[in-house]
Amino acid sequence: LIKMPTLKAIHICNSHLPTLLPKIAKEYVFANADRRPKKNTERTTACIRNSGFSGKSKVSAFNKSQCQTESEVLFNPLLLIHANRCATYENRMRILIYTVLFLVFNQSFSQITLDYKKILAELENSSKSLNTTLILPNSDFYIGITKDVIVENPELNFCIDIATDEKKNGQIIGILKKHNLLDKLYVEIENEYSDLSSDQIFKPAETELYLELFFKTKDFGIMSCFVPVFKKEKAKDLICDLDKIFDYKYCFKKLKRKI
Repeated sequence: LIKMPTLKAIHICNSHLPTLLPKIAKEYVFANADRRPKKNTERTTACIRNSGFSGKSKVSAFNKSQCQTESEVLFNPLLLIHANRCATYENRMRILIYTVLFLVFNQSFSQITLDYKKILAELENSSKSLNTTLILPNSDFYIGITKDVIVENPELNFCIDIATDEKKNGQIIGILKKHNLLDKLYVEIENEYSDLSSDQIFKPAETELYLELFFKTKDFGIMSCFVPVFKKEKAKDLICDLDKIFDYKYCFKKLKRKI
């Protein structure tokens, strides 16, 4: 008689059998599998493009002529360190170039000194370009004697745009010499009016009237000098002499009245 094994015996026998792995068909492909084999020679190389003085280092990575995006490279700390070093080097070079340019400009400018005698000689020969402004220190009213310049809003005050020419400018320079007003010439430096021939300065509030002389020079370019008039009588005499040159009696009378 053949006895059938019991379920318990079958279970014990099966537990001693080796575990078999299921075979996967060759034509089955996992959803996340790459369809082409990876080559060991393929490697991603980082490239850093420097845009000169743009101040921005663009970091990218390429794989067979295709670069990684900047966001991908940001996850690589080594690339970030390299990029920061390049940016630091570029900033240092920029600072060095600016420093050299500043020193060259400062050296060339320091060689030009404002000499009183040279400026005076230029002023005496500036009748072709001289523009004169008569300014009251405690008033908004002033007179502008202009040559070949554009004045804004002359309709608000026609006294600020009194036309002159080379001949009249020569007469103005003669009147200033007559009243000894060219013995000292002042220039504006850091909101102060400093004398070219000494350390003396003047404040507009201390004057009765002061003039701004704006003219072209050969050695100093466009020059602006100031001439103060401290005495009231001299200021009125100066206005009377200028009134004889120009046909603007209303303007000069009003200026004289305000002194």
